[in-house]
Amino acid sequence: MQKYCFKILKRYHKVVLLMVVISFALYSCSEIIAEDISDKEINTIIPIQNDVIASNSITFKWSELENVDAYQIQIVKPNFSNPVSFVIDSLVTVTNISFELSPSNYQWRVRGINNISETIYSEPIGFEVDEVIELTNQTVILSIPEEDVYLNTIQSNFTWNSLSAADSYVFQIVKGDENSNTIIEQATPTNNFYLPTETGLTEDLYTWKVKAKNAFSETVFAFRKFQYDITLPNTPVLLNPENQATSTTSVDFSWNTGIDGGNVHAPLTNVLEIATTNSFNSLINTTELIENNLSYTFAATGTYYWRVKTFDQAGNIGTYSEIRELIIE
Repeated sequence: MQKYCFKILKRYHKVVLLMVVISFALYSCSEIIAEDISDKEINTIIPIQNDVIASNSITFKWSELENVDAYQIQIVKPNFSNPVSFVIDSLVTVTNISFELSPSNYQWRVRGINNISETIYSEPIGFEVDEVIELTNQTVILSIPEEDVYLNTIQSNFTWNSLSAADSYVFQIVKGDENSNTIIEQATPTNNFYLPTETGLTEDLYTWKVKAKNAFSETVFAFRKFQYDITLPNTPVLLNPENQATSTTSVDFSWNTGIDGGNVHAPLTNVLEIATTNSFNSLINTTELIENNLSYTFAATGTYYWRVKTFDQAGNIGTYSEIRELIIE
């Protein structure tokens, strides 16, 4: 009797396990197979038709739709029937986003997308960005340098988009984040600024800031960060293969770059060069890579030469390593 009951219990466990596996498979399939949303449409919220907006920072909102992975928002000037330019064409995962737009007439629309389909576009909404004298609700749009870049020259050109109501701009550089003490401050009537040669800046993290002003109002500061790095990368130390080594056609190259002695360490890129002459006027390979090693297969036997140099994202270029000879048999 006990043996019979044990067999029944084993069968029961198998059935339960099978049901669990089937349920999991069905659940997984339902997660993978998305719903067709091609007959759906997104409801826009703001801006509404014929809005006149007294600011260059425009917020766009729309209703969330089920089974949508991302939204594609498009903004054109002046309308979709006769577009002069597509100002914005972006994929986002949120249902509201802000863009800075210059004074003009625009239309916008949005649609939802998943991995098998997309909704139809919402009805185009026309709006106007008004040219106003009041600067309080406007935003300075920074151009170059971009956010979080590395720079290796003091005489960098900082630029931003003009505001028609601005009489002048205030340019600042602060050490650290945007709330740190100001190191450089200069008023300028134009929408760009060249740093003078003698600034006293040392390798570190900095923030550049710009605000616009006129006789009775001003914007808040717009800001971006950059890192100042003037230290050259180390000269690479070659590891393998040894000089005058003999190898088959498949070779593993490796070297060491170490860490430079500066306070800021911009990301490095290595350049491996292989040539048939030690003057390197007959290159057969030039590879840029962030790793300190590379596997390479030669197409023919013979004597070759290789070397490595390194540059960083700030634009600093290191010196070449020694040259090594390699014999492929």
